[in-house]
Amino acid sequence: MKLLVTWPLAAKGDGWPSQCVPYHLALHEWCVKHDVPAMTLRGYLDENRNQALLLARQMDCTHVAMLDGDHQHPPETLERLWQHAQDDPTRMVVAGVAPQAEGIHRPMFGIISGPPDKPRRTPITQWGVGQLVSCDWTAVCAAVISVKVMQLWPKPWFWFSYDKAGRWTTEDINFCDGLWRHEEPVYVDTGLVLPHRSEHYVGLEDWRRESGRGGEE
Repeated sequence: MKLLVTWPLAAKGDGWPSQCVPYHLALHEWCVKHDVPAMTLRGYLDENRNQALLLARQMDCTHVAMLDGDHQHPPETLERLWQHAQDDPTRMVVAGVAPQAEGIHRPMFGIISGPPDKPRRTPITQWGVGQLVSCDWTAVCAAVISVKVMQLWPKPWFWFSYDKAGRWTTEDINFCDGLWRHEEPVYVDTGLVLPHRSEHYVGLEDWRRESGRGGEE
C-alpha cells in the first residue's frame, strides 16, 4: 500500500491561514520522515480533489490523503488515518471529525436515508470515546481515500451541485452521496477532531456548549 498526501487549496485563498501553518508543517515533516510524496494543489476545490485521485493513480499509489487548509490538523492526523486504512484495505474513506464552521458547530458526519435521488442527511450526535464510526457521509477535511473509488463511477467523483432555489451542496457531500448509492460506507475516527476556521477555530466543545449535547457516550 502506498499513500500520496495532498493539500487541495481553494482558488480564492492565498494559502494556509497563519494559525494553521505550524500544524501543516508538522504533517509535511511526517511525510518526509516516512518517505511519503506530498503536494499542494491550487484551483477550484472540486477539481483539486478529482486531480488528487488521478495523480495518486498515476503515481501507483493505493490511497490519497486530502488535508484542507483551514483546519488545525493534530500532528497524529496522517498516522491515525493511514493506519485505519492499512488495517482494513476495503475501507474506501477514513476521515477525522470536522466541526461545521457556520451556525451550530455540529460535527459533520452522519447517516443518509430516503430515495437515491433525494438523500436526507442526519448528523450523528452520540458516539463512543475514540471510536471508528461507520456512517454514510462526512466532510472530507482530513481523509484518506482509496483510489478504488474511481472504479465506482466515472469522473467527476467530487462535484458541486445547485437546486432550483440556488441552494448548493458541497463537493465532498456529493462524493459521499455517490458512495452511499454504491453501498460503500465511510469511516470517521471520533478521536481525531479537526478545529475549523470560523470566528475562531471551532471544535466540539463549541458544539456541546451551543447544543447541550455530550457527543461522546
